[in-house]
Amino acid sequence: MKKIALISVILFMLLSLNGCTEKESEDPVYRPVINHSAPKTPLPDLSQALVVRTLKGNSLIVKINNSEQEFTLTGIDFPKIYTPYGLPESDDKGALDFIKPLEGTTVYLETDDSAKSGLNEGYIYTAKPGEISNQEVRDKMLNARLILMGYAKMPLNKDFKYADYFMKCETEARNNRAGVWDKGPIIEEEPYQVAAGEAISFPASSLSETDSNYITVGSIKFKDVETTGRDFEWQYNGSSYRWRVEVPQSLVDWDRKISDTCSKFYAGDSGSTQSQMLSSLNEDEMHLLAVCSTEDKGNFSVWAAEEQNNRLTAILGEKLLARAQADGFDDYQTANFVLGFICEALMYSETNMQLPAQTIVDNGNSDCKALLFASILNNMGYRTSLLVSGKNMAVGVAFQQAPKDKAFSYYEYKGVKYYFTQTTAPGLHVGEKSESSSWGNTVCYPINQEDLPTG
Repeated sequence: MKKIALISVILFMLLSLNGCTEKESEDPVYRPVINHSAPKTPLPDLSQALVVRTLKGNSLIVKINNSEQEFTLTGIDFPKIYTPYGLPESDDKGALDFIKPLEGTTVYLETDDSAKSGLNEGYIYTAKPGEISNQEVRDKMLNARLILMGYAKMPLNKDFKYADYFMKCETEARNNRAGVWDKGPIIEEEPYQVAAGEAISFPASSLSETDSNYITVGSIKFKDVETTGRDFEWQYNGSSYRWRVEVPQSLVDWDRKISDTCSKFYAGDSGSTQSQMLSSLNEDEMHLLAVCSTEDKGNFSVWAAEEQNNRLTAILGEKLLARAQADGFDDYQTANFVLGFICEALMYSETNMQLPAQTIVDNGNSDCKALLFASILNNMGYRTSLLVSGKNMAVGVAFQQAPKDKAFSYYEYKGVKYYFTQTTAPGLHVGEKSESSSWGNTVCYPINQEDLPTG
């Protein structure tokens, strides 16, 4: 009866919050400070052209003197979409939608062959500039407009003519959280560039030892943000890996607050104390709290998909997948590569339930590791679920094509086979159960139920 009353109180508070005015976002805004003085540049030679059609976010067919040709925009790049089933693809949908209305209009082209790529590339002005200045570039140059609107970003190689102007546009887009920058904290884009099997060495201040036999995963570093960093090591498929990961301190603090609040709320006997705790929580925090109300494990998929932590696990997944692809892993091997990181690099510790970012920093028990593993793989493009039996929790991983040479354990839910994965100890693989585990009456909770296929 007590638990029913507590759940009723939480539901009442959630309904009450739905009628409140929307609060200002508590997500931290990470604002890099970059000062560039861009000197004025003489007017370039421009060619008048007609936009015939758009091909991609950075490519158009233009007509010059009755001759149609493809023209590629210089100095812009797009975020990458990573999936376990192929090479990364550029996410240029926003840019393509933005430039499509240019079809049938007159533009002015400035060619730039400094890259020696053999492509017809450069800059497009939607109106003739009166001068080359910051204002004219941001108002009239299509390349700069795409960056300013957050539909594109600067490439890693910033050695091109208008880099200083584009940098100002990107800084403004970041500060305004526009487009691609509205997905969480800003991370350093330059990872360790290490080919498969290539030896690396770490700075002495970063790791306690250096070993030429280690391979590195692209490091994660945040700009202008207080962070907590950890160095990880694990082995997979005969190779040893190292990884430097930094996590925004504000996210770690919030995760710890949620874990501590849930523990204290259900451990307390005072109704007035619990009411006071509820009054300090927002709607999202109450949803996280409500999941912990059952004695057996409930549907913790909301914890694995929590928005702020999801931003971090998306970055983790991107770096791990890039490393796996460089090493030639297929989708099954990639999932086991990530599982190796979860089970071996992260130490086991007896804790209350934790959100993913806290587990990265503080370690965690097998349930905490399961949430982290499911969240990372879900962001890498896998279909994942939480498999719950009594007080036991594991992860279900679905594959487009599972290997046929092994007898896997799986649970089928709405036509999807989720292969059983435990995060209890190193050495286990996706599809394997430990001999000591008991999994009767297992319930399957997909991380994203709306993404389930029909067959």
